[in-house]
Amino acid sequence: MPRMFEPVSKTLPFGRRLECRTRACKIRAMRIYVSLQNEGVDCWRPVEATPLKGDIYEIVDANPFPEEEQWQFSSGDVVRCKEHRFSDGSTGLVAYEKVAT
Repeated sequence: MPRMFEPVSKTLPFGRRLECRTRACKIRAMRIYVSLQNEGVDCWRPVEATPLKGDIYEIVDANPFPEEEQWQFSSGDVVRCKEHRFSDGSTGLVAYEKVAT
């Protein structure tokens, strides 16, 4: 009797999620960081983004505080990301260049 496939959901590095509902797996939205503008100091907002190819991601989160926060990039923007070490010593992917809207 063939074995049934069981769905898998795992957290990968940098907050990525691996979702396998069939034998085909795909990486779901993950956390990247977007710079907040006009804050006086470096501030970063964690946002959900979908990996597209290599270091390219599409931001899928919407700004919940548009009157209070000005994000460097917006929901729907396709951005290039790189690894960054934050002031507390933690690391994460930060968006640094818009590739497309």
